[in-house]
Formats: sequence, structure tokens, C-alpha cells
Amino acid sequence: MIDFDKDDVKVKRIIKVFVNSTIKLMEKDGIENITVRKVAEISGYNPATIYNYFDNSRQLIFFASINFMKDYFKEIEKIIDNSKDPLDNYIELWETFCKYSFKNPKIYYSIFGENIEEKPTILINKYFKLFPEDFKYTSSMYLPLLTDNVNDQSNITQPLKECVENGNFTLEESKKIDEVNMLYYHGMLSLIVNNRLSYTVEVAINKTMDHIEQVINNFEGKTKAYLKERDF
Repeated sequence: MIDFDKDDVKVKRIIKVFVNSTIKLMEKDGIENITVRKVAEISGYNPATIYNYFDNSRQLIFFASINFMKDYFKEIEKIIDNSKDPLDNYIELWETFCKYSFKNPKIYYSIFGENIEEKPTILINKYFKLFPEDFKYTSSMYLPLLTDNVNDQSNITQPLKECVENGNFTLEESKKIDEVNMLYYHGMLSLIVNNRLSYTVEVAINKTMDHIEQVINNFEGKTKAYLKERDF
């Protein structure tokens, strides 16, 4: 996707036209029926113009899909505003994220599972730059699994960074927790989107959270035992 300066009014206006046109098509025809040609038709531009800003239709859908996460963002803001223990926050952020994901799996898969030929973090931050009025916090605070690569050992999600700072886990433990929880979530989401599971939303949430909490409990127990041994 094209890079744009936050003060480049013309570019931002054109991108907004394409995104809003994609949103209208998603509401009318469904996410699976979006094409660059259709977006061009209702936005009044030539399809070639869209490719000056987006690499493919999946990036358009990616941007438009974030618009459908506004209810999720509002709920997350309440959690952050009433911040408590970092570990409790981490669990609550995951549970809220799973709730909205599994209620609207195609939307969340288009953002977190689809091949968009770009790192999700880069596109999400571009969206936050384009529509700053929609958000109270930075993207890393809203999304418990927002890292570019689970194999990047220098990268952990913001909620877990706070757990490390609070002494819940070591940095190495947090990397493993992040990796296992993200992989489990992606597996569940993919199976739901591809109709490989017949779980209700509630069952999918409960099963995912059971695994996430089990991973947390395993590592938290090890950390407490380690700290107890050092407490002479």
C-alpha cells in the first residue's frame, strides 16, 4: 500500500473514498464478493487508480474491515480506562478479542489471517493515522496479538510487556506465551472461517480461553516457584 504523510489531505481523502466504498459493498454484497472493479465503479474512479494506493483488493478489505471493529474498540477502551492488574487485563483483552472475533469471523480473518502482502502492523498503523478520530489509544493497546511475526524473538505484545514489567513472567516466558496463544487463536479462527468446526460462539470463546489461561497458569506457576527459591 502507498505510504502517505499525515498532512497529505488529498491522498487521505482519496483513500477514504475507496475505503468507504468498500464498506458499502461489504454491507450490501458480503466480504467475499469484493473486487477492485466493483469498488472503482461505486467510487467513480478507474480501477487502475485504486492500484496507485492499494496493492490488491485484500488490502482494501483489510482497511474496510477495521471499520467493523468499532464496537470492539469501545469495549477495549473501557477495560483500559479501568485498568487493574496487568495479568487480569491481558486475560480480559483476550476474552473480549475472542468474543468479537468469533461473532464476526470473516471480518477478523480478513485482518489477521488473510494474505495481504504486507505486515498487519504496518497497515493497522496506517489506518490509525488515516482515521485518528476513531481511536483513543494506540493500536498496540487494542490488540492482544498485534505482532508482525511470532518468530521474532524481540517482539512481544503490549499487554504482555506490562505483565513482564509487573513481574508476572520473565521476558522469555512472555515470548512463549505470546507465540502459543497467537497460534491457538489463529487455528481456531481459521477452522471457524473454513467451516471445519461447528462450535457456537460461546463454545469457541470458552475453548480458546481455557487454553490461553492454561498456558498462563503453567508459566505463572513456574515464575512464582522461581521467585520463591530466590527469596532466602
